[in-house]
Amino acid sequence: MSAAVRLQLPMLLSWSRLLSVVPLHFLAMAGEMKLLAFGLILAGLTDVLDGYLARRWSCGSGFGSRLDSVADNALGLAVTGWVVVLCPGASDHLGLGCYIVLATAAPSVLGWLLYRRLVALHTYSARAAAVCAYATAVYVFWGDLTFGPTQRILLASAVTLKALDELLILLLVDGSALDQQRSIITYWSVGRSRTSLSCGNGDESGVA
Repeated sequence: MSAAVRLQLPMLLSWSRLLSVVPLHFLAMAGEMKLLAFGLILAGLTDVLDGYLARRWSCGSGFGSRLDSVADNALGLAVTGWVVVLCPGASDHLGLGCYIVLATAAPSVLGWLLYRRLVALHTYSARAAAVCAYATAVYVFWGDLTFGPTQRILLASAVTLKALDELLILLLVDGSALDQQRSIITYWSVGRSRTSLSCGNGDESGVA
């Protein structure tokens, strides 16, 4: 495979996921639930492949990273809207839908306020939330549109953990190191390890 194709393929996968919101919306409004679920499975595969290929071929870029985040958020918000509108008892899901929108937007808004740019974080919690969202959506749309308490609790928990993780990273990590962070827990763990190592070296120097 040529270098030019390797450079463009991950970004094309992200673009395809972003643009897929339009045809998937038409499927949702037409009541083609199984086709919608299948489309979400394909979208989920592009979400896995674009990052994997970019890392494997070392062709990641700042624009590609931001595009990946925008595509994830756009599709996630669209799925939230479809669940609220299409599932029985839509009014029961409206509060959760509004919460998911706010929790998804909060890190982006804070990143813009702090750094005047769209901060693209790719955290473990974001991956977990994406898996939970895709699995929940496929389960709901492939089945009988049942969006029960179990699904609501799982989805709300995943979105909450993602939002808290990303908000803490934005507040506590230096701006130049944001793109390297995968979790606030790993950031703290690495910080403690470095502190312990520096203290140990200091002790040894003192003895010497």
